[in-house]
Amino acid sequence: MVCSSMFLSSVFIDRLGQKVTMCIAMSMYVIFMAANLYPVWGTMVPAALLCGLAAGPLWASQSSFLSQLSRCYATNTNTKPKDSLSYFFGIFYMCVNASKISGNLLASIVLKQDERSNRSMTREEIEDCVANKQDAVDNATTLERPDDTMIYSICGTWIGLAIVGIIVLVFLTPMTADGDISKGRKRKPIFSKFLAAANHCWNSKLQKLMIPMTLYFGIASGFLTADFTKSIIGCTFGIHTVGDFMLCHGICNTVSASLLGHLVKHFGHLPFFTITFLCYGGVQAILIVWKPGTEHVYIFFIFAGMWGVADAILKTQVLAMYGHLFADNTEAAFGNYFVFEATGFIISFSYSTFVSTDIKLYILLVLLVCSAISYYTVEYIDRKYNTRRDVDNDGTSIS
Repeated sequence: MVCSSMFLSSVFIDRLGQKVTMCIAMSMYVIFMAANLYPVWGTMVPAALLCGLAAGPLWASQSSFLSQLSRCYATNTNTKPKDSLSYFFGIFYMCVNASKISGNLLASIVLKQDERSNRSMTREEIEDCVANKQDAVDNATTLERPDDTMIYSICGTWIGLAIVGIIVLVFLTPMTADGDISKGRKRKPIFSKFLAAANHCWNSKLQKLMIPMTLYFGIASGFLTADFTKSIIGCTFGIHTVGDFMLCHGICNTVSASLLGHLVKHFGHLPFFTITFLCYGGVQAILIVWKPGTEHVYIFFIFAGMWGVADAILKTQVLAMYGHLFADNTEAAFGNYFVFEATGFIISFSYSTFVSTDIKLYILLVLLVCSAISYYTVEYIDRKYNTRRDVDNDGTSIS
């Protein structure tokens, strides 16, 4: 995904347009889902490679399309472009997060039919799991692979829904880079697209200030996927309960994303970013100093919900800020966003099996502090100049 975000996103969007890019990228996701029906090295690795190459163009094209569409909406309704961006990204990620609700509900219902779902862990085994002791995680009976029939049911449903999504995309009205209905595109040389993305990242002071938040979101998402669900939830309560906790995460995520667009219009970005930093920091700090047990199940639902709220705010508002701060160069800006988000994923998964959970939480807290400092700096600059801005070609001034 890092490579595709750096080198393919701008090229695909410029050459094929946002609509075709999304259709092709979604097709690669379908291939990856189908590979899970027969998960061996020969199917998963090539499918994962295709999915990773498609991920950058997919998310960049979606964000670019939404950014342009929101500016059209702002022009026609006489609203502030920044507020319109928050509104559109809020709606989009409400729909994205709604899939977490349906997906985790399906997984929870199907996996609970497994007779092995009633197995439990001792207190000592739970503490070893949460501490990410590899032997404890590998030998945990609560993490055994479900029956193949259940996996086929889940994967088949997801493949069908993805195909429906591609069919819907076929009927999407394409747009040009300036937000008008597409009637043709002026194509730039491929190499110039690479240079534009690299130049934007290198010269833009605001882009550099946005990196800590973007990187943090990737690492935090990796921790949620690889550690919170497996070492903490799955190992403690059983793999069949992961869907329940992530369902709570998805509900809070979806509701928060749907409300943000309206609330930001009245209160601005600042209070919601502050809430995000407090939610992330609170959950991570408590997990460091407190050792859970199966009797504390309700607390983990609270943690999952708080994490969902924080994810919704950070994802939607950071993307909205990218669209606002870099309105004249959205393709390069969103491409850079997904480069650093994917880099965070890579970092998180690269040390996942070698570093204890406590150390991972300390890393997240340190990066969270850096993210907060960088955000408040960007907010100060934005309010000070009170206009759209980007760095000029020599990178020394803000226009």
